Amino acid sequence: MIYRSVRRSDLPALEREIRRNFAEEDDRSGYDSVELVRGLNRSLRFPGALLWAIRRGLHASSAYFLVAQEGGELAGTTLLTLASTHAYVSVVMTSPPYRRRGVARHLLAWAEEIARRRGRPYVVLDVQTTNLPARKLYQSRGYLPLRSLRWFLHDGPIGEGRDEDMGARAAQEEDLLPLWRLWLASHPEEVRRALFGDGDRLPRSTASEPFQRAESVSWCLGPVGRPTGYVQSIWLPPLRVGRISSPVFAPEASPGARRGLIRQAMAWLGEHGAQKVAAEVPRYHEDSVRELTSLGFHPTGEIETLCRPLLRGGGSP
Repeated sequence: MIYRSVRRSDLPALEREIRRNFAEEDDRSGYDSVELVRGLNRSLRFPGALLWAIRRGLHASSAYFLVAQEGGELAGTTLLTLASTHAYVSVVMTSPPYRRRGVARHLLAWAEEIARRRGRPYVVLDVQTTNLPARKLYQSRGYLPLRSLRWFLHDGPIGEGRDEDMGARAAQEEDLLPLWRLWLASHPEEVRRALFGDGDRLPRSTASEPFQRAESVSWCLGPVGRPTGYVQSIWLPPLRVGRISSPVFAPEASPGARRGLIRQAMAWLGEHGAQKVAAEVPRYHEDSVRELTSLGFHPTGEIETLCRPLLRGGGSP
């Protein structure tokens, strides 16, 4: 078995395996994992920044797409993305003929070692609650539950219901620090420590963002400099499904204003061509779940975020 970084010649087999392995997950989340391959193809088409960083090894890249190969066949993959406070593992996949041979375990260990060398205190991943073999593997490597996320999907009319009279507006520079504090306050301490650290800005990145060309807008409620609600619209042009972040609200935000904020985010996505809107919402964001379901979002699945401390003295999140 050969373990190495991805090459452009791997992409046809990678697309085929992603379609086979992530079809159900993509259907539930409203996402198309094959777009990751298309974006990777753009990055590997010429010796650009990502390819240059991967070739340099462990010192520059913020993303590492690792593959296993045997006899010219793709045996497995793992994508490691480095955020400022943690490393995120995704696209953990083993082709059927090579399962139960330790391929995923080896790739995962390699990704963890890269994260450790790059100084990340935690490595984080998401797994479907129904994927018992994967959860068993992660548990055996010391991953612990951090939070539960529910997928929601809205597949009705998207471009309707812009509610400017509700106070929903694009965030301004003066809103950013108060919004960050509002966002942090909506998460338990262990989640803040592992995922957000001591940063001073709202999180934006996704696992596959280094390979993609996403557009996004942050929306908020309330006066400039004193926001009472926040949600982000995220649009990846080749897809027909838009994304919104989990909405967060201050207690004083009225139910009508909360729904208006979400409709504003959806309307922007509809104007960009989205036919559906997906959202991942932590279970502890109960008010977000309530407002999304009142607007026609329906749950499509659940995933669990797992976390493993990497550095000595880091302890559990």
